[in-house]
Amino acid sequence: MKVKAKRLGYYADIRIREGQKFRLKDSEHFSEEWMEKLSKNVKVDEVLIQDKPEPIPNVLLDDADDEQDDADSNSEVI
Repeated sequence: MKVKAKRLGYYADIRIREGQKFRLKDSEHFSEEWMEKLSKNVKVDEVLIQDKPEPIPNVLLDDADDEQDDADSNSEVI
């Protein structure tokens, strides 16, 4: 379903500004509060709503950072 935002809204974790035209992945996602339906022949931003990207894997800290953390935690407070 093609829609146009009547006001600021969020869809699929993306901020949609007033006037933006986009396609809903499912017609059940339609909200009369901030969307209006468009005819099938209206061009919309097809790349606006994409599948979520793969998460970035956690990066391990190098040993130097670990040694500094150990030194900080072992220092005495006077």
